[in-house]
Amino acid sequence: MKIGTRVYEIILDTIKEEDVNLLVMGWRGERPEGDRRILGSNIDYLIENAPCDVVVLKTKGLKRPLGRIVVLSSPLWSVRGVEDFALLLAKEHGARIEVVSIVEDPAGADAIKADTSGLLEKAQALGVEIEQDVVYSRAIESTALQESVGADLLLVRASPGGPIRKYALGPVEDRIAKLAKMPVLIFRAAVR
Repeated sequence: MKIGTRVYEIILDTIKEEDVNLLVMGWRGERPEGDRRILGSNIDYLIENAPCDVVVLKTKGLKRPLGRIVVLSSPLWSVRGVEDFALLLAKEHGARIEVVSIVEDPAGADAIKADTSGLLEKAQALGVEIEQDVVYSRAIESTALQESVGADLLLVRASPGGPIRKYALGPVEDRIAKLAKMPVLIFRAAVR
């Protein structure tokens, strides 16, 4: 047992001591108004500093069984990392997966399809119903929210960070987590 005043430090110490490769955190989907942090100070700190993969699940509105799982993909978001969660959950709940791929123009569609091909093949091999919708838009955030209406779960991979904040969620993921009317699973891959 560890005792301390900073929860995030205790969790980070445990991750390092136990050589943890995945940190999973739940979030109710609420935060105090006026707070500049989206998920809360402890979760934000752990997303930024955990040396392992991180999953944050916004649980507000979570219902079982899941029927429709939406996986977002775009030049910002690869499906690598979230694909395994989508397949596991779809298989467990008998849910169908909808991959919503958002690109600005048809020239970007081939790269998106190449990124998602592994997910589509794995789903078909497992007998999971899956479809991919390619949507052309420059408004990634609003399109993602609009296309995911009615989903039981929304999955998105955190966009790669910059040199100053390598692990923090980008502003688009922050807004999606805040504004989505359904549960959201956000995956942040460790820098290896």
